[in-house]
Amino acid sequence: MFRKLVPYASIMLLIFLSACVPVAAASAQPIVVPAFTQTLPPTPTFTPTLTATQVPTLAPTQLPTPTSTPELIFQGPGPIVCPILLYHHLGDTKSTDPAVTEYFVGAEQFTDEMQTLFDLGYRTITVTELVNAMRHGGNLPNKPVIISFDDGFESVNTIAYPIMETFGFVGVTYVPARVINVPGYESADELKQLVSSGWEVGSHSFSHPFLTKSDNLTLEIGGSKAIIEKLIGSPVYSFAYPYGDTNADITNRVAAYYSSGAGLGDFVRQGDKYFLSRRPVLRDTPIATFIGYLSP
Repeated sequence: MFRKLVPYASIMLLIFLSACVPVAAASAQPIVVPAFTQTLPPTPTFTPTLTATQVPTLAPTQLPTPTSTPELIFQGPGPIVCPILLYHHLGDTKSTDPAVTEYFVGAEQFTDEMQTLFDLGYRTITVTELVNAMRHGGNLPNKPVIISFDDGFESVNTIAYPIMETFGFVGVTYVPARVINVPGYESADELKQLVSSGWEVGSHSFSHPFLTKSDNLTLEIGGSKAIIEKLIGSPVYSFAYPYGDTNADITNRVAAYYSSGAGLGDFVRQGDKYFLSRRPVLRDTPIATFIGYLSP
């Protein structure tokens, strides 16, 4: 799905190098792979090393103000029921490949789904707001939901953002660092606009590989964070595993740089901060099926 991209060698020169943090053993996380695949240019051979920073303890952030004020209740610490929906492309496609077209959700379908969420009393939060409540407890909407987007397509800004604004909704966009400012993908300025509107920007690696097959995890995990933060001028706290692909080593590396990791799954009770369960929403998903995605 990704087009051939120009390497970001000039950007990577801005990263100062230091030793990578060793990781500890942990239990393996589930791996769920979407039906589609993406072909990307090879990862650069250079290997920057970055200093892993202490995951910050974040103060609760201001929740968005929707058209009707949601009831806030104290939730956590511990597991919290919060559906996390996952979108990729929005709009139409000229492709006839079912493995591609099923990931293109039309604007009308997306609007209907946002309207359904609003009518059922769901109100959006960001991943970091959820994780803060899981760690420390906090005030969240009575029925929280997270709308997430993977791969950094420009349709997040041109289609999703204006539709969600009408409902007072915010989202989370997970961007592979390598595609920022590439035509057809989100630009740094567009990402800054989302952040200023209450959205969260997370890392989706550097080049979107299967991480368990990658020989450059430092670049994909820590390097992508440094690049995105440099481009948008804001901290990046969350990471989404491409294809939901991870293992104990990868998850521990993510934990050294981020406060959360997002995977794939069909449950809505969020208990693992480093493998949050996200349900992909596909083209022509019946609204009754969509509503079922929200149930524990």
